[in-house]
Amino acid sequence: MVNFFSLSSCSDGNSFILYSQPDNLILIDAGISFKKTSKLLKDKFLDINNVKAIIITHFHRDHFNGLDSIIKRLPNVRIYFNILYKKLYTNYTNKTFFQYLEKFNILDFEILPFFIEHDMVNAGFKIIYKDKKIGFLSDMGSFDDKIINLLSDINLLIIESNHSIELLYNSFYPVELKKRIDSTKGHLSNEDTLKVILKLYNPNLKYIFLHHLSKRTNSMKNVEEEVVNRLNFNNLKFIIAPYDYPSETLTF
Repeated sequence: MVNFFSLSSCSDGNSFILYSQPDNLILIDAGISFKKTSKLLKDKFLDINNVKAIIITHFHRDHFNGLDSIIKRLPNVRIYFNILYKKLYTNYTNKTFFQYLEKFNILDFEILPFFIEHDMVNAGFKIIYKDKKIGFLSDMGSFDDKIINLLSDINLLIIESNHSIELLYNSFYPVELKKRIDSTKGHLSNEDTLKVILKLYNPNLKYIFLHHLSKRTNSMKNVEEEVVNRLNFNNLKFIIAPYDYPSETLTF
């Protein structure tokens, strides 16, 4: 069985857990501290000492802010990140670089990274465990239709639903920040996320996991109204990730 949940998912820190066995945990992004990661894992009856690998999607602070504190306590954990960061992040001992469209394996998972548009080098992933297939998308300003073929047979789509357009432009954010968030190198709005889900829908898709909601320009209620309630697929299960505490565990 595949298990997936978010520990924290917002602009203050993003961290996700993937595993088939509870003693072999994979951390996708490390945006929160060792102390908080450990506490939230305990809330899910899991042990941080069982984290065997960490994948970093990109090096914005909310995705790697807790990395140093975690590897200080868990020095044998292997870190996986994009080879395009090779010259920037050289101090990590147990590091493995991945390249776009080249598969690699972590434990019993096969992972295919691919390019997604953002204002920093970033990666999405197709994750395969036996006959289970997952698409992982975060921090994506615009969706490239080339990704459709890669994710045409996924069972679970993990995708950000970052902001509500109306709330963003009515917020107290500076104009330049609003433009950056809403640009093709920023983040997906609820409206954008809805469009991507429609493009990626296939008969095998059973689960949608919506994450990276902005605390200031989005809410679980907004995502429910602007995304979930506008989709008429009765066979889909939706999970909306809360900001600062663990989501429901999706097991399939």
